[in-house]
Amino acid sequence: MRKILYLTMIVALMLVIIPYSLGDVQAESSQITVKDHKNHNVSQKQVDNDLNMEENHELSEAQIIAVTQQFLNHLVQETDENYKVKNYQSLKEYKNSFSNIASEKVVNKYVNYLYEEKGQALYIIPTETPAWFAPSNEYEKTSLDNNTYRITQSNDMEMYGEYTIIFDIKLNENGQPYIINVQYQ
Repeated sequence: MRKILYLTMIVALMLVIIPYSLGDVQAESSQITVKDHKNHNVSQKQVDNDLNMEENHELSEAQIIAVTQQFLNHLVQETDENYKVKNYQSLKEYKNSFSNIASEKVVNKYVNYLYEEKGQALYIIPTETPAWFAPSNEYEKTSLDNNTYRITQSNDMEMYGEYTIIFDIKLNENGQPYIINVQYQ
């Protein structure tokens, strides 16, 4: 009985101390360099869970990875042997499907490059996916204001060479991330 009481007290202390100390760590700096990542091959279900899990309205590493992966996963649509998109018939319909992930400006930049509408059908233009966020590489996170963050990552990939990608991500009122701008240097 005494062991259960001690265990309960330890768990209760951990539930109070750990979130409090993490809040202090997050408050110390608005710029963070992430160095140690695990290989993040995540399912769409895990991406959706990670997007909704943050309650403190501070953009987390899991949310950064989730929203960038969700955008790229949605950008690459299933097609038939003639490159006709199976799930959408028009550019407008397809672009609207990104409404919870990214701004119209971001969506237009990528969709207009990768897709074309012919007659009553949508087709992907056969090409490579764009240079994108690499979850296993270092990045910097800078707070632009209370709910907007800039993610900057420099990569050197065999397919794309050296590039720096910059994401501006805004957290909505529910703390969910939304890509508002993407640029390359």
